[in-house]
Amino acid sequence: MDYLLISLTMAVAPGVVLFWYYNSKDKYRKEPARLLWKTALGGVFITVPAIIVERILGPFSSQFPRPLNLAFTAFIVAALTEEALKLWAVRLVAYNHKAFDEVTDGIIYCVVASLGFAVLENVLYVLNLGLLVALLRAFTSVPGHVIFSGVMGFYVGLARFAPDQGTARRYMNQGLGYAVLLHGLYDFFIFLNPVVGLVLNALLLIWGFLRLRLLIKTAHRLDLDSGRVQGVVVLGESLR
Repeated sequence: MDYLLISLTMAVAPGVVLFWYYNSKDKYRKEPARLLWKTALGGVFITVPAIIVERILGPFSSQFPRPLNLAFTAFIVAALTEEALKLWAVRLVAYNHKAFDEVTDGIIYCVVASLGFAVLENVLYVLNLGLLVALLRAFTSVPGHVIFSGVMGFYVGLARFAPDQGTARRYMNQGLGYAVLLHGLYDFFIFLNPVVGLVLNALLLIWGFLRLRLLIKTAHRLDLDSGRVQGVVVLGESLR
């Protein structure tokens, strides 16, 4: 029982740490806790349709020779399915809410949805494979989900304040495309060669983390320049 409790704690802990870190980046107007929880639960609930869709699409990979079958599984079966469902969860729960009032919020809500998905996925892996899997995924898959969806979230934020529906749709597709590309590369590297894949994915995650950090700074600047956070007090100092 103690071993199970430790394993489950290790499965959930990375999500808690990553939520704290990225929520702290929302420094101008914090999102309502209730909406964050609903978005996280949206990420949890999409695991069911994700499993169903992946099981339907998975057998089609056998129609392709290697390594195309691995690419199909990585980019279409896994990445497109999961990132599209995360995007759907954010659009359903948070996108049209009045609290979504900054470009930065797109990143926050996509990160939260991805954490809901990643934590439940992590728990399922740990229940089947044990504590070592939790330790490995704490530094690989869980932050990977956050980075892939966080990058997408920047474009979701741009879409929220786009001047017309056509531009908003283009930003949405662009964000989804980047998330699928990064997620697909991550899975493809592992499928192709697990040992080499760990090394390549370490580099991919470092690059992704730095890229997402830059996008967060860009979102902050856009929110300030647009006047969306005009008059907000941060750390005792008024902005603008």
